[in-house]
Amino acid sequence: MAQTPQTIEQPKNGAVPSGVETRVFTMPERYRHGAEWKMHESATKAPGFAPVEVKTPVFPAPKAPPKLLTQKKTNSTKKILIVGVAVLLLLGIGGYVLVRSVEVPPKPETTTTSRPAPVREEVTEVEEVAQVEEDPEPESESEVFPTEVTPGTDTDSDGLTDVEETLVYNTDPKRPDTDADGFLDGNEVFHGYNPGGTAPGTLFESGLVEQATGAMNGTSYEYVYPSVWNLEEVEGEMVLDAQTGEGFRISVVEGELPEGDVRTTKTGLSYILSDDQLTATIELGSVIFMVEYDTGIKSKVDYLQTFQMMLNSVTYDSTSTEPVDPQGGTEASTQAAPESP
Repeated sequence: MAQTPQTIEQPKNGAVPSGVETRVFTMPERYRHGAEWKMHESATKAPGFAPVEVKTPVFPAPKAPPKLLTQKKTNSTKKILIVGVAVLLLLGIGGYVLVRSVEVPPKPETTTTSRPAPVREEVTEVEEVAQVEEDPEPESESEVFPTEVTPGTDTDSDGLTDVEETLVYNTDPKRPDTDADGFLDGNEVFHGYNPGGTAPGTLFESGLVEQATGAMNGTSYEYVYPSVWNLEEVEGEMVLDAQTGEGFRISVVEGELPEGDVRTTKTGLSYILSDDQLTATIELGSVIFMVEYDTGIKSKVDYLQTFQMMLNSVTYDSTSTEPVDPQGGTEASTQAAPESP
């Protein structure tokens, strides 16, 4: 059964748009069941409608495809190679010009010399022998093994080493003022006073030191030394043994003070210390009194304050008429105590 054609619904106000044709379409094929169909068009054009002009679309011409990335890379590589070759050429040319501009010094002329005569060789051998004979002698054992001395240990920093306080003055190495009299132990020893008690007041009165005397060329002298030391005469000089490997050597000879920094003892005598501070030379009128600190094999100096105390105790009398030792030595003896320092 044929489907009734459908028409375009007209506007309610009856007006038809201008240029619009009325067309009728038949039923689709799947609903016709074998019946033929065709498009029916109105013979008359609806009023107000104009024929529609169908325009053929115009498409723009296709653009050229973009250049490939590989082409760009190839062009860049070619440029780099060209630049590199140009730089290498410039460097090669510059190096060649530089090398050519440097002047090569001429080679020294080589001259042939004849073999030296035998006499020349003999002279050379004699010179070598002479040089060997002029070599200095090897140093002695004392120079090869020098002993550097340093001050001994002073625990309480009172001017006396622990060895001095323990073995000589019977003071406490851990108390700077053993007798609590307001003076350091080392300061009291320097001036000849007893650091271990207020009474007796002096070193001599307390029995801590003994006095020795001697004479030389009409000059008599005296000095004190620790009582615990041994004093004996050896080869024209007095030797004090501290019984700790150290000691002092005392000698009196004719002479004058050597050049150097002149110092003054507590009794007003002029003296000079050696560069190592271990030898003192005191002027006693026409003679000089020398005290040498012998450290032995020890590397520490434990009796520096005692050394200074002995120097401060030296006195002399140049009007003495005592006999002089014919061998030029000293005559030591123990005498009565002198006045307090």
